[in-house]
Amino acid sequence: MMHAFFTRQKPSREKDERAGRSPALLFLAAVLVLCTAFLTVPATRRLVVELDDTARLLAALPVEEGERIRIGFTHSVNLSPVWDCYEIRGDELILRSTVFQTYGAGIPILDDGLGTGFQSTPEGFEITGIDLPRADIPIQLQTVPDHTLYYRQTPIRLLELAGSGSLIHIGIRRISLLRMLSVRSIAPYL
Repeated sequence: MMHAFFTRQKPSREKDERAGRSPALLFLAAVLVLCTAFLTVPATRRLVVELDDTARLLAALPVEEGERIRIGFTHSVNLSPVWDCYEIRGDELILRSTVFQTYGAGIPILDDGLGTGFQSTPEGFEITGIDLPRADIPIQLQTVPDHTLYYRQTPIRLLELAGSGSLIHIGIRRISLLRMLSVRSIAPYL
């Protein structure tokens, strides 16, 4: 009986192999956690176009603080072009001005309390000093008014991203790399 107590046990080969794999497995697990975090943590600030009913990302465009975009459309009554001009401030779009060619129902005037200045430009009449912050711009897409997003002077026809009758939202969002990779390419526009 004593003999069994004092016998020296040889370490098993299996135990040695597991001990050698532990640092490798730990390293692999750490790499997987970091990659998952890198792909899923919202970090990149983008100008996004999202479909309302599913929140599916239709476009995710890089933006800089102070950058300006325009949303153009055809006025539904007088069928003339209108452009709303927005400036990016933080996570908001600030409506700075609107430009239109002719007056019609729904076209603002200074007496409405919207804006502080009015001028005639080569593009038409411009109301300035609106300074209305928007976290989100909802747009119901239709053939008329046929909304177009002007991003860095490049027109992106929104009806080509989502069909007529779709409700979309334009806004500034922090999104993950993984979500950004889910966006279909809009390369023909850019």
